[in-house]
Amino acid sequence: MSKDIVISLERYDAVHMIDCDKAIIMVQAGIVLRKLYEKLASFDLGLKHCGPDADVTLAGALSVGHHASSTSLGMLSDSVRELQMVLASGQVVIASKRRNPELFKAALCGLGALGIITGVVLQCAPLRSLRRTSESQSLDVVLEQLPEIGSAAEYVAFDWVPLADRTQ
Repeated sequence: MSKDIVISLERYDAVHMIDCDKAIIMVQAGIVLRKLYEKLASFDLGLKHCGPDADVTLAGALSVGHHASSTSLGMLSDSVRELQMVLASGQVVIASKRRNPELFKAALCGLGALGIITGVVLQCAPLRSLRRTSESQSLDVVLEQLPEIGSAAEYVAFDWVPLADRTQ
């Protein structure tokens, strides 16, 4: 157990606003990604980014540079239009590309060093259905064919366990 202060935002997870016409959502940053995805889906919305770990908070995912397995859709932070943060001084600030742009850029993947992300406005996208396929291959084949595999679908991922010859 840490002797430092540890803050969990998991109960700080309200959805404040959804604008379907503009495809934006304003949420408290403690919302777990799985809950965010479900809420968006109920409005036929989603995010361009859909990373592999949906059981983390939005604030945590933004703070560590959460990304998907797509070479063209970018990172979760690319969907952020605005952040609300509480700085170490206790000051509450709003940051976006136009308002406090340096803070905005630094807070995305900032590891929590600048303060606590408490609110987020996200740009959404129309909901899409994805189909998952899976196969086992030798690591040598995957590495040899990586450029072709990477361009075969919008999202591509493979798992490899060190000292094993197979990937999934």
